[in-house]
Amino acid sequence: MEKTVHTTDAVAKLKDRFSGRFYSGVGRRKRAVAQVRLYPENKGQMLVNGRELKEYFSTLELQNAALGPLQHVGMLEEFGLAVVVVGGGVTGQAESTRLGIARAI
Repeated sequence: MEKTVHTTDAVAKLKDRFSGRFYSGVGRRKRAVAQVRLYPENKGQMLVNGRELKEYFSTLELQNAALGPLQHVGMLEEFGLAVVVVGGGVTGQAESTRLGIARAI
C-alpha cells in the first residue's frame, strides 16, 4: 500500500525545487483536491506530490488528462508545474489537476 502524502511534507519538497513567481489554481473533482502552481522560470520540470508527473500518473491516459489544458493552448514546455494533490483516487486526482492547471492559466 502506498504511503499517504501529507500536504505540508509535499509543499516543503516542492519549495526546495521551485522558486520565483508563479500562477496558482485549485482544482476539485469528487474527493480529490489539487493545488497547482505554474512557474515560468522552471520550464519542463513537472512534480506531483514531490515525484515526477510521469511517475505519479503512470499511464499515458492519466498524464494526458492532467496536462490537457497546457497541451490545448500549446504551452506544455513553457512552464514548470508543481502540484500537491490529496484525496480521491488516481483518476480523480488527474482530473482535479487538470482543473487546477486550467484555472492557473
